[in-house]
Amino acid sequence: MTSEDLDQLVTAMRANAVSSLLVEAPDLTLRLVLPADSVAPMATAPTVVAKPAQISAKSPGIGTYAPRGLDDGLEPIVIGQSVASGEVLGYVALGSARQTVCAPIAGTLTGDLPEAGRITGYGDTLLTLEPSS
Repeated sequence: MTSEDLDQLVTAMRANAVSSLLVEAPDLTLRLVLPADSVAPMATAPTVVAKPAQISAKSPGIGTYAPRGLDDGLEPIVIGQSVASGEVLGYVALGSARQTVCAPIAGTLTGDLPEAGRITGYGDTLLTLEPSS
C-alpha cells in the first residue's frame, strides 16, 4: 500500500464520517483511527416515507372466514368500498369462537373478496386495502 493509497483512504473516511477502520489479512493488519474533530459529520438525506400501494387485512387466527353482513346484521362489504380504520370486515371462526377481522387502515377495498367458508391460517391475507390519501 502506497502513501497515496493511504491518503485516499483517509480522505474517503473523513468524507463518509468514518472515524476508525480495521483491515485484517493473513500478512497485513491495518488499523486507522482518526481524531473525532477531523471527521466531517455525515450529511443526512431527507427522509422520504412512501405510502405502500396496498395494505393487507390479515386473519387473526385459524378457522373459516365469514364475511361481514352474512349473519351479523351489518351491511355486506364490496370491492371499491371505502372503510375506516378498525371497521369490521369479517370474521374468522373456529367452532363457536369467532374473531373479528378489522381494517388495519382507512382505505378502499381492492382485489377479491374471500369466499365464505374459506379455511384460513393465522396471518393469511384475507382482504387488501389501498390507503386513503
